[in-house]
Amino acid sequence: MRRARGAESGFSTAGGLLGEFGDLVVTVAYALAVGALAVGGVVEGPLRVLLAGPLLFVLPGYAVVAALFPAEPPAPEDRGAVLAERLRRPGVEWVERGALAVGTSVVLLVLLALAVSVVGQSFATAPLVTGVVGVTVASGLLAGVRRARLPPMDRATLPVQRWAREVREGTVDADSSVDAVLNVALAGALVVAVAALAVGLAAPQTGETYTEAALATGSGEDLTTGGYATDLTAGEPAEYTLTVENQEGAATDYVAVVVLQRVRTDGESVTVLEQRELDRQTLSVAAGETVERELSVTPETLGEDLRLRVLVYDGEPPADPSAGTATEHLTLWVDVSAPAES
Repeated sequence: MRRARGAESGFSTAGGLLGEFGDLVVTVAYALAVGALAVGGVVEGPLRVLLAGPLLFVLPGYAVVAALFPAEPPAPEDRGAVLAERLRRPGVEWVERGALAVGTSVVLLVLLALAVSVVGQSFATAPLVTGVVGVTVASGLLAGVRRARLPPMDRATLPVQRWAREVREGTVDADSSVDAVLNVALAGALVVAVAALAVGLAAPQTGETYTEAALATGSGEDLTTGGYATDLTAGEPAEYTLTVENQEGAATDYVAVVVLQRVRTDGESVTVLEQRELDRQTLSVAAGETVERELSVTPETLGEDLRLRVLVYDGEPPADPSAGTATEHLTLWVDVSAPAES
């Protein structure tokens, strides 16, 4: 016989409502809250990994499984019921729900990543987390609707009291102290293994982050890394195009400083004798994006084999910018002549 519930004729208290749908409420609320924190960059480091683990690898699958199986599994004496009755009230055991939740979450994550790639977006935090949150919320709401349509006694609810009783029987009320210690050790090892897996999957791969800059001519489809103007005239502007690709995993504000240097070369040693700043540009680049920016260079220093450098900084540059302090630096050797007399 299936267990009887006091709320079989409807919900009489808020506690009964929370007991029937509390898991779905927590799932949706957690997804919305942690999704907002992750997209907004509010949390970083280990805390971000800790919060992102359940969001990425448990909750989406849990919500989908809850929508597919809104009912309790058949009681042992009902397992021989006709197929039509079992299809009308689909349900799975909670151990199976847990396994399906994790497996389904991984599959959903892969599918969402493929979808993001197909539409031309980068694998940045915002689009992927937004997709995960969307699937979780939509599936959680559908699960709530399907569960509400079932009779109260058939609705799937977390067996918290049964789990607490089983935990107590396996620890405090165990037949021997050895059994209790072994059960606690096994549970601890399982928690550590799951946490290690979550960290390995959710932690950002810092070794793959980088910034790449290039100097080009033209713009858009006509952009090319060649044909640079190297014979310049003092007082006359020369145009170049700077491209900056941001693969740092987060939106970044770059500052590009253009300097013209007179240098002395002694073997492999180069000494800067004179340096003048010619242009400075700020570029805001979203994660995974590449931005083009026109640089206007108007030299005043005359000479041959002058070094034109573009120094790209991740943030505010120092008072005396140099290649040694820049995130990226680009070099072009130019000759600057005096303007022709009219």
